[in-house]
Amino acid sequence: FRDDDMRGVIERIRELHPGKEIYQVMGEDSYERFLEATNRKKIPGVTIVILPRKVGVDIEIPPGGTAAYVFRHTSEAGFSSSAARKIFMEGGTPYFVPPEVVAVARRENLYPPR
Repeated sequence: FRDDDMRGVIERIRELHPGKEIYQVMGEDSYERFLEATNRKKIPGVTIVILPRKVGVDIEIPPGGTAAYVFRHTSEAGFSSSAARKIFMEGGTPYFVPPEVVAVARRENLYPPR
């Protein structure tokens, strides 16, 4: 992540979808890189959804920064966005991804099968 990259992507999304709420879903490792790249500064109009790898992981969300929430999953197997992408691209459905997220991924063809 670089701050300029993230802001550029957000601005392009805003151009394409004016007035819409923007959510960025990322794993805890990407969230750490995001915090470093943005110097923990707020990006207005963006909400981050953090997917921890394991149940019960404590993730710091700095006050005054970009709005962020931790997705609290209950799978002891953990959650891996890389594993989810791989399963989607192999034509499967990741058991640990909520049905609503699966529906959006399929509708928007986010991870087309190879």
